[in-house]
Amino acid sequence: MTQDALRAVGGHAQVEQRLAAAGWHLPQVKAQGAYAVAVARHGVVWTAGQLSRTEDGVLTGCAHGEADVPAVRRACEIAVLRAIAAVRTVVDLDAVDQVLCLRGFVVATPAFQCHSQALDAASDILLHAFGPRAGVHVRSALGVSSLPSGGLVELELTVGISTSAPGPS
Repeated sequence: MTQDALRAVGGHAQVEQRLAAAGWHLPQVKAQGAYAVAVARHGVVWTAGQLSRTEDGVLTGCAHGEADVPAVRRACEIAVLRAIAAVRTVVDLDAVDQVLCLRGFVVATPAFQCHSQALDAASDILLHAFGPRAGVHVRSALGVSSLPSGGLVELELTVGISTSAPGPS
């Protein structure tokens, strides 16, 4: 999101307003099995892994080289929006006071060397959504041989919340 877009929604804009101003919208998420999409305990929210799943299905594939970076970046954008939506199921997003950790898994061959470059797309969205202080996080980017449903990317998100945080809206 540009600085002008941030100014248009105000310096302390709500997370979903910042995302919407940048053209991003949070999907509805639900567990695909016997687990929760997110849990909160002692001021921390952990999400289950979120695939690059859209309403049309899962973005699938395998990254082979630099030419695949745009597709992996798009899959990361989709997955991180799902992860943010998962956080929203247990706490109001405006209660997030720090994004702590982003863990990214990319289906890739050993020749693919651009995991971090691709995951920058997800990190950029977190920075836009939560701001330059709360959005800064640590990150791991890993290449794997397969993911559930043939997904191209799976992301896990961990955030810290205000101890007086309200529940989901």
